Amino acid sequence: MRNEANDIVQDHPEETPEWKAKARVAGTAALDATRAAYQNIQEKTIACSKATDQAIRENPYIALGVAFGVGTLLGFLLTGRGKEEGEE
Repeated sequence: MRNEANDIVQDHPEETPEWKAKARVAGTAALDATRAAYQNIQEKTIACSKATDQAIRENPYIALGVAFGVGTLLGFLLTGRGKEEGEE
């Protein structure tokens, strides 16, 4: 987006009103693309969230076991256990 704006300025430095119009159009296009990407990501996130919720509801004990295992592993790694005496 910035490259397009810089190209417009370098190509037509003397045409200020035209440059403003082109910059406005380019800015609007970039904003629309950003909004579309955000909406797409939001929809995917909601779909994944619903799938995860359904999987947890169908298999609560497996989900609990996985959460416990991951928590234990993270706790083990973050506390530094497993290092030999004298190492830091």
